[in-house]
Amino acid sequence: MKTKNVEIIEKLNTTAREWVLHRNIREWNMLQLAAECGLTKRTLYKMIESKEKLIEDVILETIRAVQEDINLILTSGDNYRETLEEAAYKFPELLNILASSKIGEIYREYPGIEKAVIEKRNELVTGLCSYMQRGIEHSNIRPECEPESIVEYLQAITLYYLKQDLSIEIRRKKISASLNILFKGILND
Repeated sequence: MKTKNVEIIEKLNTTAREWVLHRNIREWNMLQLAAECGLTKRTLYKMIESKEKLIEDVILETIRAVQEDINLILTSGDNYRETLEEAAYKFPELLNILASSKIGEIYREYPGIEKAVIEKRNELVTGLCSYMQRGIEHSNIRPECEPESIVEYLQAITLYYLKQDLSIEIRRKKISASLNILFKGILND
């Protein structure tokens, strides 16, 4: 592929990600996106099937990237507690995407996207549950704990603070403090 084509695709991906995740979907259209990327609308549609497909691809790629980071953390750590904490602090990044008002707007406009997002989220939840189950089997987590419940607590804590009107830094501190309490309750010392 020619360098100019690579640059155009990078510009398109960057702009699309920014617009999908940070703007209302009715604030922009494909003609504006094409112009922003130095393309004609016709050329853009040769590259992208539809606005809906573009939005779906951006959201799923964003989720996939966070999911990949979490899976990498879970599979590369030697200390169970540190690995769990590191993965848990990455998890709010994913929930922040899924809980944003922009996503709700996208689901209302393009209901098919929600199903694909739920499937992706379920893959991650299944992986986290498996990790918790291994923790129980290796005596890192107390045997009376249920993996699904732990993941639900993790989601509930994160979503609670995501819905609060807090700065990013304060939100991170509050989530961190709450997760530390959760981990003290489930982990064997």
